[in-house]
Amino acid sequence: MATRGGAARALLLRSLKIDPAYIPRDIDLVRISKKEIYEGADADLAKRYMSEDFEFGTGVEVILNEDEYFSTRDLTINEALATDDRVVTTKQCLVDNVRHILRPSNYEKNRGSSCKMLAKIIRFYVESIHRYDDAAVEEVEGWDFEKSFISPFWLASQLDKAYDVNRMVAIEYFNRLKILKQIPSEIESPEEAAEYLSELLSHSFYYRHAPVEQFRLERQWTDSDEQYEHLPKKMGHGKGKNL
Repeated sequence: MATRGGAARALLLRSLKIDPAYIPRDIDLVRISKKEIYEGADADLAKRYMSEDFEFGTGVEVILNEDEYFSTRDLTINEALATDDRVVTTKQCLVDNVRHILRPSNYEKNRGSSCKMLAKIIRFYVESIHRYDDAAVEEVEGWDFEKSFISPFWLASQLDKAYDVNRMVAIEYFNRLKILKQIPSEIESPEEAAEYLSELLSHSFYYRHAPVEQFRLERQWTDSDEQYEHLPKKMGHGKGKNL
């Protein structure tokens, strides 16, 4: 078994001592052997380590050809695979991770800009600024982030992933969307942005991490003419992530 994406980047940055405390947002498992360790192992591991993705139908990816895998990544920083004892990357992946550069892969550039890719680069950019106070976007000629229409679905999806890191990254992502004129300037918080994007979609968008329902409930309390009668008599502190 191996990991790809953020988990592979985390192991790479740790091994280079660039970010020894890096914790990936999630884990994406891949199998690099023809056969499972045992029958049903892929499903068992996906349930254990990729529970949220597995719930939505994403399981362990099977990779039998490393060259094909590396040549089909979206960003050069994702051209990495990590096992328990080694991290395999392309040269460009290594350089761009060290320098905090976001660069579409040749594969992605040949496909042309997409809503998904534009939204993802914006989120990666603000996360890199948050972590390292450094980020650069290169080789995106013709990809006009300010003039391009980015689907509300992909903006909402990346906002939810920003929340999964922490609320500060969500705030920075929401602010960047305002600068790029992807959401109205009068929106004042990432929670308002999440609700705004959800309302634009023809189907209900399920946020896994953005506290949209709590935001709506609190707004109902403050908007109500009888707001104080609707406040809960007791609220627990709950247990959540340290921000």
